[in-house]
This record gives sequence, structure tokens and C-alpha cells, in this order.
Amino acid sequence: MRVLIVEDDESTSRLLARCLRELAFAVDTAGNGREALEQVDQADYDLILLDLVLPDIDGASVLGSIRGRQIQSPTLVVSGRSSVADKVRLLDSGADDYMVKPFSIDELVARVGALTRRPAQQQPKELCVGDLRVDITARRAYRGEVELLLTIKEYTILAYLTRKAGNVVSRSELAGHAWNRDFDEASNSIDVLMSRLRKKVDGGRDHKLIHTVRGSGYLVGLRNS
Repeated sequence: MRVLIVEDDESTSRLLARCLRELAFAVDTAGNGREALEQVDQADYDLILLDLVLPDIDGASVLGSIRGRQIQSPTLVVSGRSSVADKVRLLDSGADDYMVKPFSIDELVARVGALTRRPAQQQPKELCVGDLRVDITARRAYRGEVELLLTIKEYTILAYLTRKAGNVVSRSELAGHAWNRDFDEASNSIDVLMSRLRKKVDGGRDHKLIHTVRGSGYLVGLRNS
């Protein structure tokens, strides 16, 4: 999953980015409103963390522009403003949640988890291909009755490929979903992760579900032997 952090305070931005990267989110950052709007026009985000006090356009106006573009990415406002009036105004303007600074990391993780699991994103609670089952709510995956012991990054990639089952997913698309904007696609990180994932999902099994499409990318699906 990919997150955009809109925050002009560099130390706060670094803290938020480090926390979310530890949860295996791909994280982009913007230090002002104009940069944020440029980035939402260029990429699809699963979550936006938005500060209200920015050096050019205020966060409320940024939120209005995002919603005016018909971008429905869940948006968590992170602000030092704690009045009920501010919270109500932002929630009425399209924010999905509001968190007051200073905040605890545990609270941030809980709110991010709740927003990225919301059914409003219209994603099913469970994805199945053959005997592969990916539980979106619990963030677990099974092959038959056996739970696959995946890292967070492996789970993220498997869930994405399974959601697009039967379709080829390019390396660029995988990189955009699971890595940061500055990720070097020429590195072997994707290949290493996919090799590990294939061993866990298909190792020792007759029916292989993860396939490499040479020159194009990867595909999850059933294929005739």
C-alpha cells in the first residue's frame, strides 16, 4: 500500500514516514500543498496523512482540491488544532479521520489500520485463487489449511497480485504499490522478494499459482499443467 504524507515539519514527516515504512507501506512525502496536489495527480494513494498548517495552501483547501478531483483516498488529518469546530469542519469537508498532535505511535498505527481496512474502499474481505486464500481483514494468507508465514512486504505483494488475479502485473506497478517513489527498479529487490514469495506459496506443491511472464511481470492464477 502507498501513503502520501503532507507535512511541512521535516522532523514530524520523517517520524511518520519511518513508522509507516516499518509497517511495509510505500511512503511519499510532500512539504507543501502544491507538491501534494501534484503527487495525487501522478499516483494512486491508499492513504493520505494531511497536516492543516502548510506554507502555501492550507490543508483544508488541499483536501477540498483532492475531493474536487474525485480522488477518494482515505485521508487522515494530523493537526495541532484540537477544537471540536475544526474537527467537524474537516470531517464535513471530506476527511475520514482526525488526529490531534502530539499523538502516540500506537494511536497512529491503529487509525491507519482502521482506515486502510474500511469497506468503503470496496475491497473484499477475502481473496481466493484455487486453494490460496488471502484474508484482507486479518492480513494473513493460507494455502489450503496451512497458513503462509509471510513478512509484511511479502503479504502486501501477494495481496496485490491476488487482487489482480489472472492479469499480468508489471515490475513498475509492483514498485509503485509497495515501494517508495525513489525506488530503483533496476535493483534486484523485486526479484529477491518474488523468489521468496514463490517458495512460500508454491514450494512443494503440484499446482503453481505465481508465474513469471517473461519481459512483462508477474501473474497469480491457475494454469493448465
